[in-house]
Amino acid sequence: MSGAATTPAGLYYLVAGLVLAVAAYSALLVVVSLGRRRPGLDVEVSHLAMGLAMAGMLVGALAFGPAVAWELVFGASLLWFLGRAWASLRRFGIHLPHSAVHALMSLAMLLMFFTASGSATRGLRGSGLSLPLAFLLLVSAVSTLAAANRGWPVYGSHRDTPAAAPPSALERPLLLDASHVVMALAMSLALLSAP
Repeated sequence: MSGAATTPAGLYYLVAGLVLAVAAYSALLVVVSLGRRRPGLDVEVSHLAMGLAMAGMLVGALAFGPAVAWELVFGASLLWFLGRAWASLRRFGIHLPHSAVHALMSLAMLLMFFTASGSATRGLRGSGLSLPLAFLLLVSAVSTLAAANRGWPVYGSHRDTPAAAPPSALERPLLLDASHVVMALAMSLALLSAP
């Protein structure tokens, strides 16, 4: 029996609400950051897109836009974060760049849209995700949880982030970390929902 058949429908709505809250928080950070040189703006834009897309995958009624548009968004995000990770590796040597985690999450989102049967408005449940995609989702969820844990030695520093303006009053570490945990929860639910 698939996870989608045994998971209470209310859980999908709850997690969709949480990812929409992350999207709203990310949108607020983007607006506050406009005109300031702040690291992580690209991450906030990525969280905004992921939150909107993931909510639509979990609850089909929340989905909007054609799947190809989301594929372009996450394809561009993947290329952007891969470029940032490569630049960080060249500058600082071997380490796990912060942007590599976001590249992996972008890849997982891209593959979810590639492999989901039907349109993006159908929702993720019952989409027939493949085993390799389920593996990528698991890796992405683990990476996201690791990103939220600032003490994890291989990830710990954001040394691939350029110097910038001080954080705004809205940028609380607890809220930023909670955003990563919520995205990990949503991706884990998507993994468990795969047939």
